[in-house]
Amino acid sequence: MEELLYAVLLKNPADFQLGRVARARAAAREEPEHDLVASTRKGWGVLAEELSREQADLLAFQLSTSGLPALAAPQNLIETPPGASPISGMRLESSGLRASPESVFSGILPWSALDLVCAVALRRPLARRPGLNVPTLGQKISQYALMFITGLPLPLRPRPPKEPPPATYEPAFFVDLAWSAPRIRLRIDCHAFDYSCLKTRMGYESLGNLRRLLADLRTRAPRALLNAGADALLEGRTLAGLGHDSLEDLDRECRWLLTLRSLKLA
Repeated sequence: MEELLYAVLLKNPADFQLGRVARARAAAREEPEHDLVASTRKGWGVLAEELSREQADLLAFQLSTSGLPALAAPQNLIETPPGASPISGMRLESSGLRASPESVFSGILPWSALDLVCAVALRRPLARRPGLNVPTLGQKISQYALMFITGLPLPLRPRPPKEPPPATYEPAFFVDLAWSAPRIRLRIDCHAFDYSCLKTRMGYESLGNLRRLLADLRTRAPRALLNAGADALLEGRTLAGLGHDSLEDLDRECRWLLTLRSLKLA
């Protein structure tokens, strides 16, 4: 008979801080902390997988005694979230949400089955045109003189700089909404979203609209689990330091939190 494998998870959604969790894992495994940062990010709140029962129980105990409550769970209970479907808008109805475009899902997604509201802030590079080196009048005269002496045409148009200007970034907010029935995950790019579902409460600034939308979702679906990012936005706090560098990190966090929800731990 094949041995049942186990995973180790953080119990509390508020406990995931990348550095803190990596330090706790390093102490439990007696390894350098920097060696475990990448694997900690890869698993997010799922800290270890495919362990024997004894290994999983020991690691969960070591983490719990260090101040990070953890548990061992059978590997086959770890959730695999559905792929995220981007939406551009929604309608908020008394019984549920209608996604736009309807090609994502044509019916009503019930508030009672909304399991997870997960918000993150990433950095998005600002697109800007490179500056131009415009020749001065003296440079133009020198170029004309060289052209007459050598007989070779010389470019008089402004040339792009040899080194590109340093990249600049803007915050980019994303929100994932996950349902258990039907099994679906919607993704909102908050700067490309139509907030007309807020009706008269819609403002001119996307972050303010996002906070109003999250407050609506919390009121309409009180059983839904909110991640640390959604809590921070609702409370007017910064999302800096939560550890998200990419949408893949958001996928990993959803996997962990949906597992906690399915185990009725959150």
